[in-house]
Amino acid sequence: MGKGVIMHDIRTDWIKGIYEEHSISSRLYGMTFADLVGEYVPYAEANKATSTVYKDASRLRRLLKTFGDERLFEIAAHEIERYIQNRRKKAQPGTVNRELALLKHMLHK
Repeated sequence: MGKGVIMHDIRTDWIKGIYEEHSISSRLYGMTFADLVGEYVPYAEANKATSTVYKDASRLRRLLKTFGDERLFEIAAHEIERYIQNRRKKAQPGTVNRELALLKHMLHK
């Protein structure tokens, strides 16, 4: 997978409305991002390697700072874009891509 492919996929999906209110499942509708993290961590601990869970924890802390209290259907494409731009000032593109890949994985599980 080339540089920027994951970031492009997430941007494209978000813009197409995959995570909009009308397409989000009823279970996720009222959830905040922090709620999703609370459900995802036990899944990750049961299904991922310990080293991956450790790395994911660091990525989740960064994502929680930005999206923690927001309801999932309220996270808009421009907020993801702003997150990408801000993170790129402090982190390498690969790091940002891995954070976005984790976000995408969480939303599809």
